[in-house]
Amino acid sequence: MPRTDCILTPKKPINGRLLSAPWLGGRVLVACLLATGTAHAELTDMQPLLLEDAIQWTLQKHPELASFAHRRDALQGQVQQAQIRRRPELDVDLQDGLGTGRRTGFGQVQSTLSISWILEGELVAASVEAAQVKIAQVDGERTIRALNVAAETAALFVQDLARQARIELARQSVEQAEDALSVARRREAAGSGATMEVLQAQAELQARQLEVDVLTHELEAGRYQLAAQWGGDRIYRPDGDLHLLPSVGDLDQQRSLLKNSPLLHPYVTRQRIAESEMMLARIEAKPRWQFSTGLRRYEDADDFALVAGLSIPLGKDRRSTGRLRTLRGQQAQDAAEADALERRMDSQLYELLLELEHGLHVIEALTDGILPTLEEAHRQARQAYEIGQLSYLQWHDLRRQWLAARHNLIATYEATHLRHIELQRLVGASLTQ
Repeated sequence: MPRTDCILTPKKPINGRLLSAPWLGGRVLVACLLATGTAHAELTDMQPLLLEDAIQWTLQKHPELASFAHRRDALQGQVQQAQIRRRPELDVDLQDGLGTGRRTGFGQVQSTLSISWILEGELVAASVEAAQVKIAQVDGERTIRALNVAAETAALFVQDLARQARIELARQSVEQAEDALSVARRREAAGSGATMEVLQAQAELQARQLEVDVLTHELEAGRYQLAAQWGGDRIYRPDGDLHLLPSVGDLDQQRSLLKNSPLLHPYVTRQRIAESEMMLARIEAKPRWQFSTGLRRYEDADDFALVAGLSIPLGKDRRSTGRLRTLRGQQAQDAAEADALERRMDSQLYELLLELEHGLHVIEALTDGILPTLEEAHRQARQAYEIGQLSYLQWHDLRRQWLAARHNLIATYEATHLRHIELQRLVGASLTQ
């Protein structure tokens, strides 16, 4: 008898294990998969890979994430530069010397030694703030990219588990085809079956064997792609259980998480940048007072005197007027774009939750109703064909329906996990239930 046990046994949804990356300033979420899967016989020489390890390696070694460190270092240089004040100026002034009459030579010279500086403490503070906000922008972009690459790795991991399940199913279909060929040959030998049925069974067996080869090649290619996420030169075997379904909160819970999603942070940060640059422009437009103080020497009387000065620019500097208007426009544009993005994300969130709910219903219908019915129909059809009460084509059609239902079940498990990954990427925060 062929194997007819279901490789995707229905299980009650349970709380998933969640992953976090502390350096993100938030929590990066990935698929709800536990390391309880089993390997195929041919792949036992590969070291098993847990999802947690795949995510950690990706976050540590993904080449795109490394570039953010260099950008941040460059901006730190701008912060350091903004902290530097202009140097005081030392002035030496000589008057009433090297002239004519009484002022011949240096006898009547008045020499002044003074130091001057500009009050710019407020300007320096604003410049530092503007540079620091740009660092926050890079950090936000890095967080978003980290969410994306973590989600990509989790998706590749899930797709590998689904391919493993499809290969196992393909092998079961090979066993079924071998059994069908054996029965067809017995009927032909007994004179109750046609040679055509044997040929059909042989063609079906060859097709099923080819499917195993194709899926195996796809599995190998997918694992190379997964290893590329962290630049690895060694191929691992993802180890997890596709059946363990994630637990998802209701719409209100997800919406509350959505409002703090890192995907919205760039718009908020750009508004902060515009605000800091507007503050800087206002300060730059203010007149900056320049003070000076020093000593004056009178050569003819051999006396000294204290001198001091104050320089105040007159009028109002209007050079920043246009820049302020531009920055206010950019700030309003970012606010409008953030609102539009949040609305789109809310719509996407609602759609994902509906699809997740529908996926669970499909899994329940397949595992509790459709597959058990097809299993029993297949068992009875085999017996009926063996005793000549059913044609080979009718039996083949039942096997095809059973195989299609099993493929549908695997695809639904895979799609459910992938949608949950996208949900987690969208909200950018942990689901604790």
